Amino acid sequence: MPHVFNPIPLPALLLARGVAFREMTDDDLPALKRIFVSGRWDEMARLEDWNDAQKTAFLEQQFDLQHHHYATYFVDTDFGVFVAGTEVIGRLLLDRRADDLRIVDIQFGEGWRGRGLGSAVLRQLKEIGRENGQSVSIHVEHLNPALRLYNREGFLVTGQEGPYWLMHWFPEGHPGWNADLKPAPLPDFGWIRDGWDSAPSN
Repeated sequence: MPHVFNPIPLPALLLARGVAFREMTDDDLPALKRIFVSGRWDEMARLEDWNDAQKTAFLEQQFDLQHHHYATYFVDTDFGVFVAGTEVIGRLLLDRRADDLRIVDIQFGEGWRGRGLGSAVLRQLKEIGRENGQSVSIHVEHLNPALRLYNREGFLVTGQEGPYWLMHWFPEGHPGWNADLKPAPLPDFGWIRDGWDSAPSN
């Protein structure tokens, strides 16, 4: 049976800024690729031997590979995009499980980061989880500046897979919570621009 898209209710902050949420289509991929490239551009600054064209080509290839992986292995996931008018400004890929809401990816485009949108979406997902007894989880790279956001929103490290922390937020009484869980350790983010509110999860 084909998967049926189940959009999340948008937080008031996004509605007030004219943002809508709908199912992603193939027509959205060029805009999402640009968002992906801009979201990881600062990381490429450390590759001093690469010119801008090489960096762009590499990141675009990474986006294509990531999208193919998601489309192949996350067939029951809601692939949604945030739009302001006709402009695609971000995406949320959400895998709804019986006891967990797994954020496969969340990202906003340049110009929309650092404005509280990512925090508002996380809080909305936490409210959905609270109502349904579900945790909210995500994989976050060890050097991703968004770690600050997830720590601030009460996410705790529950595992490690390669360069990623597996982080969970638990509603009260959830069996996955235990007192030994801690927030993610934060590395030195001095190499990246300040003002990050949301960043690629992986």
